[in-house]
Amino acid sequence: MTDTQYLDDVIKNSGLRMNWLAEQLGITPKTFIDKRMNRSEFTASEIKKLCDILNIKEKERSRIFFN
Repeated sequence: MTDTQYLDDVIKNSGLRMNWLAEQLGITPKTFIDKRMNRSEFTASEIKKLCDILNIKEKERSRIFFN
């Protein structure tokens, strides 16, 4: 289950836009919202790509995506 609030904080602090992140993941903004809000799950490749883009370290990754 994704920790939506923590992920949103990381995104906000990065200065990147959610629509741009969705594009980088190859998904629609609506799908990105659904995954952030736990209506569906991020795939392993999406998690890796988000972590690379947002410079999320292993400890943060566990807190955000494997809470």
